Amino acid sequence: MRKVRRALAGLIIVAISATAASAEMPKALKGTWILDAQATEKYIKAQPDWDAEHAGILKEQLYQMREMMFEFTDDAFVASRLGLKEKERVSVTLKESNSKKFVFEAKMSGKAGALTVTFVTDTAITVEQSGDDSMRYYLWKRGSLPEKKAPSAKAPPQK
Repeated sequence: MRKVRRALAGLIIVAISATAASAEMPKALKGTWILDAQATEKYIKAQPDWDAEHAGILKEQLYQMREMMFEFTDDAFVASRLGLKEKERVSVTLKESNSKKFVFEAKMSGKAGALTVTFVTDTAITVEQSGDDSMRYYLWKRGSLPEKKAPSAKAPPQK
């Protein structure tokens, strides 16, 4: 849970602090990306460092991340959360790329840092920021979040 909060806080810091702009957004990334909870769960469980200790927190982490959405526009990375009107826009500069991996420069807390987007499959990406690997196993797919309804969302299953 702390890792999820730290990751979200880090992405928001990236969004608030970024200043460099570029119109170099690869076409492969343009559009909206949402958490693919089922694929993420399978992907995480297949990792060599997966163990039973992680199982207890996985459902809760996926529950919290389900409301996150990323959008890649012509010149920015935009992070938002279901139910919040504010979107955190990160202007980015493409520094390195190949067919599967894109490394962008952004300013985080006044320091230059990297935002790395990797295609794990043809339809799923991971999004990581430099110095923080807590998001490396979350898989994102193209899509959009539903409109937020009245607060009746179910809590994640208890351990």
